[in-house]
Amino acid sequence: MSRLPLQLYADCQWLHESPPVELIEGTGLTEGALAMLYAAPGIGKTFASTSLSTAVAILPDWLGHRIAANRPVVYAIGEGHSSFPRRLAALRAAHELQEAEPSGVWYVRESFSLLQPDDVTALLDGIRQHLPGEAPALIVIDPLVSFMAGGDENSTRDMSAVVAALYRLRDETKALVWVDHHTGWNADRERGSIVLRGAMDVIYKLQESDGVLKLECEKLRDGTKPEPLHLRLRPVAESCVVELAQAPEFEQVTHLTAKQQHVLDTLRAIVVEEPVPYTRWRDATGTAETTFDRTLALLVRNNYVMKYGKGRGARYAPPGPLPPTPISPPFHPHGGGPVTPMYPHTPIGVGDGGEGDPEGDRVPF
Repeated sequence: MSRLPLQLYADCQWLHESPPVELIEGTGLTEGALAMLYAAPGIGKTFASTSLSTAVAILPDWLGHRIAANRPVVYAIGEGHSSFPRRLAALRAAHELQEAEPSGVWYVRESFSLLQPDDVTALLDGIRQHLPGEAPALIVIDPLVSFMAGGDENSTRDMSAVVAALYRLRDETKALVWVDHHTGWNADRERGSIVLRGAMDVIYKLQESDGVLKLECEKLRDGTKPEPLHLRLRPVAESCVVELAQAPEFEQVTHLTAKQQHVLDTLRAIVVEEPVPYTRWRDATGTAETTFDRTLALLVRNNYVMKYGKGRGARYAPPGPLPPTPISPPFHPHGGGPVTPMYPHTPIGVGDGGEGDPEGDRVPF
């Protein structure tokens, strides 16, 4: 039997549809969105995701971000079942829940595969059975690999089927669907087919440095990316919970690592007559962007490198006198006299922000 004709909509009809409700203010996490959190194994993804889930279910805010309205959460946990009750006990103790008081998060312990339509149907039927008349605000899949048995993360076909299943969960519940995933050999992105990244409306990355977790929004399909959150794991009972941490200040360093020295030596080699822009320096080093950003900030903070200008116009050079000529030709509007050069002859410290300026308002690690 053929399908009925597809419905077409004029732009003026679609234009006035209500925007999706933001579940957690200032995070980009809305109803009906697909979101992913990825990180290296073992640094705290599940602690972050269970914290988020508990907040959506019963708390007024999550790490300082207001919750729009508390509603049930469905959390599919695919690994670490034997030790998971300790994590639950720590969460409950941190939020002072009574012995028989539910948190509002419903956990799925049974295995299922997003590659099997019947398994997805069984999950949806379980949600309808346990939450009659009330759709969940959030569905968590943690971690993704545990719920695609028999599939290949690197296969476009298999990952496309997984994405179709995530769409189905979203469309039939209107929930935010949140996926935990691991990094691969490249620590700067999640492992597997690019199909998953393309489907996501929001992507967060979690990184650890010196005991501090940096939770950073890497992709936001609509809107302005929020500022990173700096977290730490606080021991509670026999496990941990996440909480906000103060971003550590860079310590003064007197000895550079081999990688840091390479980045500095590269700058010295390419600066001939004038300071160079961020992109030229970064590309010349051949290092990963995250590593380069962290090293750049350290070198500027410790005066191994001088920064001139700000934002898109920022330029970098080793300490020492600048060339006597302006870094860029002076602009003469309408043939008039020269104006002040774009880049002043005094260094500007960290905190000026702007695109291509990694050590701006963020605190890199």
